[in-house]
Amino acid sequence: MSATLLTGFVVAVCSSIANINELVELTNIGTLFAFALVAAGVIVLRVKEPSRERPFRTPLVPWSPWGQSCAAGI
Repeated sequence: MSATLLTGFVVAVCSSIANINELVELTNIGTLFAFALVAAGVIVLRVKEPSRERPFRTPLVPWSPWGQSCAAGI
């Protein structure tokens, strides 16, 4: 059984049992947590690997990622 099918089955069972408001809250929390991790990852990579090639630019580093992480954590 593939991981995708297993995950789909677990989500289907949980969504058939759980309250829709709880699922919405968990989805929002998960999305904000992922956004905060990505913003923090920008800062970590800038410190740990400053000479790494960057195909795009992030404005106002490190203030922009710090603000994004704080805003997602509120």
